[in-house]
Amino acid sequence: MTDCSNIYSLSRERVSVGQERVNRNFIPTLSPSLIREGSNIVSPFNYSLKKKTAFTLAEVLITLGVIGVIAAMTMPSLIANYKEKELVTRAKRSYSVIMNAINAYNTDNESLGDNSTLMDYSKTSEEIIADFSKYFNEAVLCKQNGKQKCNLSYKIKYPEAVNNGSGQNASRGLFPTAMLLNDGSIVSLTRETTSPGSCFYNWESIDTDSNGNYIKNPDGSYQTTSHTSSRCGRIMVDTNGPKGPNRTGSDVFTFQVQQNKINFMDSEGNLNYILNYNKIQPYKDYSIGGDYGK
Repeated sequence: MTDCSNIYSLSRERVSVGQERVNRNFIPTLSPSLIREGSNIVSPFNYSLKKKTAFTLAEVLITLGVIGVIAAMTMPSLIANYKEKELVTRAKRSYSVIMNAINAYNTDNESLGDNSTLMDYSKTSEEIIADFSKYFNEAVLCKQNGKQKCNLSYKIKYPEAVNNGSGQNASRGLFPTAMLLNDGSIVSLTRETTSPGSCFYNWESIDTDSNGNYIKNPDGSYQTTSHTSSRCGRIMVDTNGPKGPNRTGSDVFTFQVQQNKINFMDSEGNLNYILNYNKIQPYKDYSIGGDYGK
């Protein structure tokens, strides 16, 4: 019997019988005396320490299917969150741009803190926006030489359905006096004060019943109520122009310009909500022109 010492020349490291861990520094070598052509000597240490594995086609398909299901469940939420962040960013930028323009206008006209100068009773809305546009970077007036250059015909939704007085879902639009800014937003305004040197506004509204339908007098005319307000005018901004969602509180906001402050209303887009909560104003979607509330 050939002595094992004649078959293997062991390194200095020893291997214990039954030892489960193989020292990687251990390298068995064949004795030169037995290296010959056709030798059929099998080393007990001739195995790979790393087992090679591969996925079957079925396993790959199952994995892809699971990934697809997860993506289908999460992608709508991710897309909605991305769109909301974009709207919030645009709303904040529009707020900053418009407030800076108002303050700069009032400063130049020595009326800082008094917005009645901006909404001057002696000027038309067209004259006011022509002056106001100078305080925006590369603003373009929408109405030039009697022609409308901007798309102002699209309809805007409220945060939730509003009865148009006839049992249908109402919509609104921008004011016809407007300018287009270089970021694609549209700023429109209307002067409402009816008293020179102050902010005093007289207006009438049509009375409605508990469902929002207009109330008529016996002669068929609408029943109205007179109101007074300390509002000088309103500035409306659509932060991304005709691009959707075209909904107050999301991408459309109205600055209620009073003599010494700016207010916002939920029904016309409350920018304070975005500034405080970093989210667009809550809404309930509806179909414009459809049956009220549907």
